Amino acid sequence: MRQRIFNRRNCLVAVLLLGSSALFSQVTIQDKISITPKPPVLIQSTTSSESHTLRFEGSWDVPIFARMYTSHCFGRFDTGTGSMTFEIPLTAGGYTFDFQPRVAELQPHQVCNVTLTLKVDGAIVMQRSASFVGGSLDIFALWPGDYPSYTPPYNTTFAFSVGDSIFYEEGWTPAIQGVDTCGPGLWDPASSVNLQIVGGGNLTQFYDYNTRLPQGASISGTVQQIEDNYELVADGTIPDSSGAVVTVQATSDGSTQTASVKIKPYYFRVTADEPRITYGDGTVMRIQMVDAYGNEHYRAATPSVRIRMADSLTYGTLWYGYSDSSRVLQMADTLNDIPSIVTMQSYSGVEARFYAIEKQPKDSVGVDIAVEKTGEGFMTDYYPPNAIPFPGRDTVRGATQVKVVVPVTKKLKIVNHAPWEIWPSLPASGAGESRGADRAGYIPKRPFIIKLTNGAGDPLASEEIAIGTTFEEKSGGHQHDSGTVILPPGIKQGIFYGQEDLGNPLFLTTDEFGMALVDSFVASQISGSYLVTAWLASDTTVKDTINLAVKVPGLVNFRDLIILDERPFVFSQTPRGTGNHPSNTWCTAQMGDSLFLAILDFYEWSRSEKGEGKAIQTSINDMSLLSGGLFDISADWNTEHASHSFHRVGLSVDVNKNGLNPDDIIFLTKFMKMRGGIRNSERPQIHFGFNGGN
Repeated sequence: MRQRIFNRRNCLVAVLLLGSSALFSQVTIQDKISITPKPPVLIQSTTSSESHTLRFEGSWDVPIFARMYTSHCFGRFDTGTGSMTFEIPLTAGGYTFDFQPRVAELQPHQVCNVTLTLKVDGAIVMQRSASFVGGSLDIFALWPGDYPSYTPPYNTTFAFSVGDSIFYEEGWTPAIQGVDTCGPGLWDPASSVNLQIVGGGNLTQFYDYNTRLPQGASISGTVQQIEDNYELVADGTIPDSSGAVVTVQATSDGSTQTASVKIKPYYFRVTADEPRITYGDGTVMRIQMVDAYGNEHYRAATPSVRIRMADSLTYGTLWYGYSDSSRVLQMADTLNDIPSIVTMQSYSGVEARFYAIEKQPKDSVGVDIAVEKTGEGFMTDYYPPNAIPFPGRDTVRGATQVKVVVPVTKKLKIVNHAPWEIWPSLPASGAGESRGADRAGYIPKRPFIIKLTNGAGDPLASEEIAIGTTFEEKSGGHQHDSGTVILPPGIKQGIFYGQEDLGNPLFLTTDEFGMALVDSFVASQISGSYLVTAWLASDTTVKDTINLAVKVPGLVNFRDLIILDERPFVFSQTPRGTGNHPSNTWCTAQMGDSLFLAILDFYEWSRSEKGEGKAIQTSINDMSLLSGGLFDISADWNTEHASHSFHRVGLSVDVNKNGLNPDDIIFLTKFMKMRGGIRNSERPQIHFGFNGGN
């Protein structure tokens, strides 16, 4: 992202210089100026801690009046007749010299030769010559070609970053770059930089990227050496679910900067397709790397794991092999060094099985299954496994429990578990406003097939069964710390349709084949994790469950945008908003790009002369929740709120008015519109809809 910003600025400079070159060419033709440039003379860079003096000398052989504007920070204006000299302290940043002789004083065809010389500490660093000919219709002539210019080999100071966040057992290369301001101070990019971990040393240390050897809490080197050889690695204590902050201090040439990075944990999520089985049956166990929010976590190295029964070893065994059961690779109480690359259909992670085939319990018993990391396993990138310095650690773990029950005379099963994920219901579009129901791929429903058999596997007809949902508290982005935590049961959680009836729960009767069909389950407007349960009406212990995610696919978190340069925006919620919906900045990738560019356009305008140099950071409030769907701003599950009825599919954003005057809002709206963001009055905040959304 930093490179994109620099490219935009370079393009702007290139356009200005191109325009200037065209102007200069016109003047040269009119004045018939002959150009005799001399190549610049460069000096060797010296130690940046020293002070330096810049001296300008200009002379011309016809004593006519001339003026010059020196562009650097706030600039300076000088005049002279026949010569011009000034001396100033050297500071960082580029100098440009706009020299203009009054050619109206020359006789037609009279030639005036000009030499401009720039010295640093007495050594010539730039010298330019040109000839001007009288007879021009203009009073003053511009310097032909490009402006004489000079950029010292220093920066005012430096800035550095160690990233916004690092996952446990991963690393980040420190980024250091020079910064130019109009203040005092000179920093040489070739100077040595020392990086020191000053907070959170139990969580991280530096590593030599090439040798993979630990370097401890401190490293030193030039910018190039640090960026080519070292990275900050989270190889210490694993943080809790909220993460932990590490602070790094950078010192160079007497200047000190600090940067912080959040260390985030990851876990193994262990789920059983059938958490309750009878003796003689088995269940597939799925093991997946996830972050603290339950989102799938990708690592360049996919760890190998140990799967073991923590207790109740007498009731079953663990099994690992090909997903189609054609080959057994391990079958024991403990499965060792299982690679996390075995997949089934679209599922990503490890699959193993538990079979209750040993001792039959007299009563129901829970078997605890534990998972621990044992190595780095398979590498998905080009470097070998020994490039990762964390093998053999078991700090990353997960667990689940499988209930083995005594045999029952009836068995109920939800036959079709997939799809595991569907869209939330979205209000229909109206009055030219869309809340997402017109988006491509929008399907907020799915069917269910339920089968009931006896212990011998024979179908049971004319039996009443039911199917319903339970919403997982605090899922989908609905923290609701100061609101209603529990989503009420019933049709607010979605509606089942079947056998000419509807409801949640929905009661059905099995046919001659022991089957009952739910024609359609239409999802709730409220996204999140739901447990779908089907049970026998006469015996609720005879049941089957599946997990169903109701979410808008493809959303990304705008907070994860990594910016190494100045940040053109901030995030701001009320304390109540933070407590109820802390993960409120999710959007489509397309909207994220458009929003960032619009905010960057506004930021660059605001810090320009036209924007009065205020450098306004846009204050971002609500976008969409983690899983999309209803954004119940009052945390009360009310689907009828006229206010805040958008924000469902990652195409909306609220901007706070903090620090914005009416003119600022007009220009912000203009830049948003240029990037596809249309303003739509919804709340006191300024609301924009992107890419066809409202």
